[in-house]
Amino acid sequence: MPDLLLPEHPSGGARKVLWPILVGMPLALLAVLLAAGRSLGGIELAGPVVLLGAALVALSAVAVGRVRTASTVLILSLIGSGALMVVGYGSIRSIGYLCFIGAVVVAGIFHGPRVLIAALVANIVLVGSLVYAEMHGIMVSLNRPISVFHGLAMSFALALIGFAVHYSRTVAVSAATELAQQLREREQVEATIRQTEERLRLSMEATRQGWFDLDLRTGAVMTSAHFARIMGADPHEPNMSQSTWMNSIHLDDRAAVLGLFEECLRTGDTRQMEYRMRTRTGGSVWIRSIAKVVEWDAQQRPVRMTGTHTDISDQMQVLIALRQSERQYRTLVELSPVAILVQRGGIVLYGNAAATALLGAHGLDDVVGMSLTQFVHPEDRDALLQYTAATPSADVAGRMTELRFVRVDGETLEVSVQCTPITFEGATAVQLNCTDISARKRATETLLRSRQLESLGTLAAGIAHDFNNIILAIRGNAELAALDIGAHHAAADAVTEITRASARASEIVRRITTFARPKTPNREYVALPTLIDEVLKLLRPTIPAGIALHLRTGEPVASVHADAAQLHEALVNLTANAADAIGHREVGAITYVLDGITLDTEHAQSLGLAVGDYVRISVSDTGRGMDTTTMARAFDAFFTTKPIGEGSGLGLSMAYGIVRSHGGALVANSAPGAGTTFRLYLPAASGKAVEVSTADATPAVSTISRRVMYVDDEAQLVRLAQRILSRAGHHAEVFTDPASALERFRQAPGEFDLVVTDLTMPGMSGLQLARAVKTVRAEMPIVMVTGDADATAEAEAEEAGIAFVAVKASVGHQLIGLVERVYPGEA
Repeated sequence: MPDLLLPEHPSGGARKVLWPILVGMPLALLAVLLAAGRSLGGIELAGPVVLLGAALVALSAVAVGRVRTASTVLILSLIGSGALMVVGYGSIRSIGYLCFIGAVVVAGIFHGPRVLIAALVANIVLVGSLVYAEMHGIMVSLNRPISVFHGLAMSFALALIGFAVHYSRTVAVSAATELAQQLREREQVEATIRQTEERLRLSMEATRQGWFDLDLRTGAVMTSAHFARIMGADPHEPNMSQSTWMNSIHLDDRAAVLGLFEECLRTGDTRQMEYRMRTRTGGSVWIRSIAKVVEWDAQQRPVRMTGTHTDISDQMQVLIALRQSERQYRTLVELSPVAILVQRGGIVLYGNAAATALLGAHGLDDVVGMSLTQFVHPEDRDALLQYTAATPSADVAGRMTELRFVRVDGETLEVSVQCTPITFEGATAVQLNCTDISARKRATETLLRSRQLESLGTLAAGIAHDFNNIILAIRGNAELAALDIGAHHAAADAVTEITRASARASEIVRRITTFARPKTPNREYVALPTLIDEVLKLLRPTIPAGIALHLRTGEPVASVHADAAQLHEALVNLTANAADAIGHREVGAITYVLDGITLDTEHAQSLGLAVGDYVRISVSDTGRGMDTTTMARAFDAFFTTKPIGEGSGLGLSMAYGIVRSHGGALVANSAPGAGTTFRLYLPAASGKAVEVSTADATPAVSTISRRVMYVDDEAQLVRLAQRILSRAGHHAEVFTDPASALERFRQAPGEFDLVVTDLTMPGMSGLQLARAVKTVRAEMPIVMVTGDADATAEAEAEEAGIAFVAVKASVGHQLIGLVERVYPGEA
């Protein structure tokens, strides 16, 4: 009943608000008719009817929130109904008096003091009138009219009816207005709901999402129309069963999805899963489902699950392509010949196979987790830290630097490093691309040293040419002086020492010339075992007895196409150097190892050679060894560790020049206290070796007088040659100017039997002079002498018609021998 008496507000409606008035007004009219009757019983009954009708009207006023109006109706109705009931007899009269009291109470509660006083006055007047009527017997008989009281009661009843009519109109208007407001508010709420639903639908379609609502008790699944479209189903029939949903999951993903589904049921927590589903059209889509249990039964068993389905096919295609790209990149990184390391905070996080090989590690576990500086030379660690710290900046990233790395076995490598900032395992890291450039550095150093030696050689050759002429003059004059004074003269010993010193100086100049300008060797096929054996036999008497000499050969090796005399000199220098390293008072060994080797690309490049087959000669000693500083300068000309006056510093540099002129390489490996090993690499040849000999031939001295023209720009040599030739019985005409000599020859070409000319002269070379002489007298014998004869000079001399080319060594016996060589066997 409460819902009938108190209509809903503000959405109740006009019918529920007005019905108390529509019922109350007829009751008020009934009370008027009853009161209008003459019977006392009608008057007594009219009082309660008036009270009931007023109460219904007041109730309608309360329903619309007008409490003061309702209280006013109650006051009037209580006074009026009380008056009607007091007129009657019996117990109902007492109820009328109570109505008077109730009117006063209501006035006191809901109104101010004025209404309360008015109610009290009205009650006093009514009660006083009734008492007066009672005392004078006015209401004694039912048949006596009681017009005064009857009229009074009727006036109250009519006033109540009038007020009820007026209030009914007011309430109706207010209710209609309230109802219209309620309808407008309801329409606004419904429009807002529709807009929200539309936004939600558009948002879910834009993000390719659909919702689902699963009844776990029945297995029925209610889904959105968009999810039906994702699955290729009819959007108007979006519902499916739980089994249909599960069977649509790709077989490879079904077990994982079922596991997450059961976990969600067990824990009640939100779960997210990504999987493939088969569509109605036979294709497949990637779905991301987010689900949560939202309702349980009395036994706390899940009965309802809701969530969303999102089509992530495009994202997954990108992700799959990205993963495939990452796999390909990882494969490329793993197979890259470039060593790749990834570090963060100085700690190695990753390394490929090339990196482990570069560092000499047994596996990746020996590298990952280690400090990067552990693999860097101590002197380069600060440079590495500064470089990697600055890598993220745009001007440093990608820039290359060179550092020294230290392998696990302690070997030091020259490494080119390029750093690049990358994202590795979700955080910023630095990738290092490392390339071993040790071989390239060695080749570069070899080339640089070669160029330095060439530069020094050019300078030395110029000095040696002039110096050689001076020495020859000294030596030649000393030899003539020795002949003049005889062996018993007091100065004979001094002259002999001058001859020896000049001979030694000539040898030094020859070595400088050989070092400075390597000659094209006079090559022939040489058997190296025979040559090495000859070297060891030659040196055995000069090497201390405490030093053993060994030669080890394995399989037969190929011969080499070389100048036997030059190789002999190179090996002698290496052996003498090894003996000096051991010391004259020490016990040790010098070991020759002869073997064949095939150089691959890397090994050949490190030596500056071409790929192919080579013969390798290793000369090892047990001496004191060399440190890195000494070894770096071992092949430098004039560099020596011996005390001043005990070494020229040309032995190793000459050996280096000789080997290089043969298309080979000479390298050294040494460490302090571990001895030294020199390795010669000579191109292998397939020709048949010939017997070689390094003995010098002594020319015979001619006794036949010949007319000789001698041309040289050095005046000392010219005067010396004239004295030597005259002493030997020849007629010598000497010139320091080749132009003057040519003019003299043109005047009397028949007065000369032989022309001896220097190769290098100012104004006109010996070759030019020879050609000019040949134009005058084609059969004229010409000999050219030079301090640096090579194959090129000999070829040009042959083309110019020169008989042969001789090296300036000893002016005396050599010059006489030249004449004898042109005219052999003549007395």
